[in-house]
Amino acid sequence: TTDEIASQLRQRLDGGLSRIAFFIVPSAMAMLALGDVMTAALYQTGKFTQDATFYVWGILAGSTIGLLASTLGRVYASTYYALHDTRTPLLFAVIRVALTTGLGYLCAIPLPYALGIDPKWGAAGLTASAGVAGWVEFALLRRKLNRRIGRTGLSLAYMTKLWIAAAGGAGVGWAIKLAIGQRHPVIAAALVLVPYGLTYFAISTALGLPEADAVGDPARVGLEAALDHGQERQRGRESRVRDDLSQPVEVPRPAGDAVDGLPVQRPHRAEPLLPRVDRRMLEAGEVELG
Repeated sequence: TTDEIASQLRQRLDGGLSRIAFFIVPSAMAMLALGDVMTAALYQTGKFTQDATFYVWGILAGSTIGLLASTLGRVYASTYYALHDTRTPLLFAVIRVALTTGLGYLCAIPLPYALGIDPKWGAAGLTASAGVAGWVEFALLRRKLNRRIGRTGLSLAYMTKLWIAAAGGAGVGWAIKLAIGQRHPVIAAALVLVPYGLTYFAISTALGLPEADAVGDPARVGLEAALDHGQERQRGRESRVRDDLSQPVEVPRPAGDAVDGLPVQRPHRAEPLLPRVDRRMLEAGEVELG
């Protein structure tokens, strides 16, 4: 029925929104709080000085305003396409472009002079204005779709948990950034961004977010499989060594007798190979005696 289809569509839409927001929120927080570290690691060499890094950081910070809205808006637009409605997303996209153009002009040219700041910071105004327009488009898309299929969207509790986890990671990243001082940009990025990401996943897991478990489960399964595979290979090597050592070694001995005029080679067990083989395997760390 129509109600069942709408219910399934709402479930799939909300699931997609949750998974996307789980990764976009920490990305936005990283660009806002640690954008200088990211920019320096990518660009700060030669004539690209620290001043240029801070300038690009400002532009990135402006883009974080609408990063979440723009990505979630694409999911809503795809839902309209699934309903064979292409006009509504097009209409709202035109509104977004018009707003971006108008707000972009105001924020990029008149606003810096009105605030008494360097006109170059108008570039950050461009990204910020595009973010505002993205939120308008997102609100329009969600509002009309909710009228058609029922209430959709992310809960306030869920979004609060995401931002708490991202803020906790940013706090850890800032503390490390201040503690390490001046380092090579790539080294600083590794020391700051890796703990930031780990802290975000740890806090989101502690808060009981299902997306965190969905990310962690494949990693745990892969690690356990790798460990099991390594142990199985080790057991196989040990088994082959034991089999080789248990086999008698036949060495030809000069003929002492003859049968029908043909020399007879009598097999005998050679000196034990165990000490030599064990010493070699022990040095390689592949076999343990006892």
